[in-house]
Amino acid sequence: MEVCRGSTIQILNFTDAVAIGSRSLERLFKVLDVFETMRDLMPEFDAVFSNQYCLFLRNEAVTIWKRLGEAIRGIFMELENLISRDPAKTPVPGGGLHPITRYVMNYLRAACRSRQTLEQVFEDNAGVPHQSKVDDRASSSSMSVQMAWIMELLESNLEAKSKIYRDSALCYVFMMNNGRYIVQKVKDSELGSLLGDNCIRKHSAKVRQYHVNYQRSAWNKVVGVLKLESGSLGPNAAVKSMKEKLKLRVVVREATEIFGEFNFSDFNWIWKKFNLQGFQKRTEVTHKKFDVLVEKVISEREELRKMQKKGNITEEKDVKGFLYMVLDTGSDVVWL
Repeated sequence: MEVCRGSTIQILNFTDAVAIGSRSLERLFKVLDVFETMRDLMPEFDAVFSNQYCLFLRNEAVTIWKRLGEAIRGIFMELENLISRDPAKTPVPGGGLHPITRYVMNYLRAACRSRQTLEQVFEDNAGVPHQSKVDDRASSSSMSVQMAWIMELLESNLEAKSKIYRDSALCYVFMMNNGRYIVQKVKDSELGSLLGDNCIRKHSAKVRQYHVNYQRSAWNKVVGVLKLESGSLGPNAAVKSMKEKLKLRVVVREATEIFGEFNFSDFNWIWKKFNLQGFQKRTEVTHKKFDVLVEKVISEREELRKMQKKGNITEEKDVKGFLYMVLDTGSDVVWL
């Protein structure tokens, strides 16, 4: 017993230094290693220091072990603070994946490799401060509640960042890309079994809703600009207009399908040049169809505008929209 006493004190001093150290996120996995080592040594401490004269060493070991658990919970609090305080400064170009999303989700995936240890740490915590804020999770573990709460903080932060975009369609693209990345990371890791299928379905439904909102925001503007007023056209022109609208609807559907489908190269940039899913060819074909429609509508609008100027057609207030203003501006420009 006396032989082990000096070495045990050194171990406890080192462990205590780790427990009271910095709460930086990078230290989580080192603290977890020390916590697991102390947990494995606790039966040895009980056996070697069972004497009442060495009881203080055993009690000190238990105290420091619990302090390590507090340090782990403190690191997760720092993660929450990092997410909450991450400012919404500049938008990600093209509504792409935000660095905070990639960092947090990869961090949670790595942390879940020590799931059993973390479940023990969070279960030892008497209160679960986020229990009422997340959902009705009476049957969920403290760790699952903690992970779900961090993901909700991340989602709220991303929603705040999405408001930076002036274009509402790009705002939804941003939320769709980040939401899809979150769902993918949850499915492909221990997070999926920890959070359950309900959580995955919930986030997948949000991604689908962002997709629907994107369609409404982006393509309603396109249809509004290209819309032909049947009231100012003759019967033959009205029929032709309906055909063009049907063509436009097909192009819109093809474009939204391309935007909405999962693109493997978005998450594995190494394969971007290989065009494995054929998105590049499909995009080029859709782009050519769209160009043909736009050119045809613009030419028809120009012809209609000339007829109105000659007095052949009475001009209506509703007809003179955005496209007319563009054409009027273009005709007034003096090209050098």
